[in-house]
Amino acid sequence: MTHPIEPLLTHLTEVFDEEASARLTRELQKISDVPTLLGLGKKYHDDIAGAPVLRRVLQLEPNNEKALETLGAILVDHHVVDEAEKVLEKLRRLYPNNATAYELTLALNDLGSYLAGMENWARKLRRLEPSNQRGVHYLAKLLAVQGQKKEALAELASASSGDNLTDYDRRMIEFTRDAIERDSLFTDKDYSWP
Repeated sequence: MTHPIEPLLTHLTEVFDEEASARLTRELQKISDVPTLLGLGKKYHDDIAGAPVLRRVLQLEPNNEKALETLGAILVDHHVVDEAEKVLEKLRRLYPNNATAYELTLALNDLGSYLAGMENWARKLRRLEPSNQRGVHYLAKLLAVQGQKKEALAELASASSGDNLTDYDRRMIEFTRDAIERDSLFTDKDYSWP
């Protein structure tokens, strides 16, 4: 049997829609049955759309091991580094024998090392070719993913002041800035360099 909220979750797995996301948040506030919410969170664990469901479980039961574990996995898989660190730290503190907490922490640390390496490459590209808008895009995205939102927006502001920008470059800078400001880099299904 499907839950009435599932069509909305399915929609959000296919395309990010701010209105649908806000509606999901409102609808989740009406649900207080933790087993139902955990079931939905598990069913949608492969997509970032499952995260709000698990956050709702944690509003109701802040120390729910399964919700912390599944939310941590979703956040690691979707590169939401800052929140993943907090969730996994809490999971390790509350449940020191939870092996998944340590596995996800290792994956997150590996991701962090990878992202730091990628940031170095993007910075080198910016130094070598400051007008390369793809380099700006990747650097801003990498900074934002690592929780350095102000730095990411500063890079975009610096790039937008260039003299040789095409209309396409300006649109991409604005698109990237908007996605960072809305914290939707990894919830927008179509977010990529067009």
